Amino acid sequence: MSYPDIIPPTDDINRFRSLWLHQQKSDLADDSEAVYQQLINAYNEPHRVYHNLGHIKSCLTIFDQVSELMVNPDAVELAIWFHDVIYTIGDKENEQLSANLFMTLTNGLFDNVFRDSVYQHIMATCHDCSEITNADTKLMVDIDLSSFGLPWAEFLIDSKKVRAEMTHLSDIDYNQKQRSFQLSLLDQPYFYNSDYFHKYYEAQAHENLAKLFELMKSATVK
Repeated sequence: MSYPDIIPPTDDINRFRSLWLHQQKSDLADDSEAVYQQLINAYNEPHRVYHNLGHIKSCLTIFDQVSELMVNPDAVELAIWFHDVIYTIGDKENEQLSANLFMTLTNGLFDNVFRDSVYQHIMATCHDCSEITNADTKLMVDIDLSSFGLPWAEFLIDSKKVRAEMTHLSDIDYNQKQRSFQLSLLDQPYFYNSDYFHKYYEAQAHENLAKLFELMKSATVK
């Protein structure tokens, strides 16, 4: 499967500022730089190996491929920026806390319907396998899981980064936890939610997970 050309995002602060101000009410002071710095500080926390700024930039790169398919791309792009801003290893409330932070920071700044859309996109990255009906949310979830459908070498690098974050788990416990999560995704009719990701990422994701499961049987992902 050949992949569409990808142009990595550049000049992140200007990109974020433009996005923020596009939604912020016009009569308010520009606080986009302070919010951006708060995000950068969070994503540069030392315990993050995978869920860091690199992951956000990777998601933005994929976002740029599919944004024209979205009804409200601004909402998805902001959800990408915020979806892992709170990340405590092993905490099941990370997405909820990240969504709450977004709502707190944007209270009174953005239209409430827009805020609610971003909130729902962030919450969907819990990947709890509940049915998703909103087309933009489907793309948001697929972007977050896009690493699974990358070429094997890239996927394996990301898998090792995830493992490096989970230092509190033994190899056996980690492999069991990851296999359970990944099987829950494979148990769905499709691994990905949107037609675009079905076309370009679905087959590779299945191939990658089959290889990873074989590695987990005989060795560890380190």
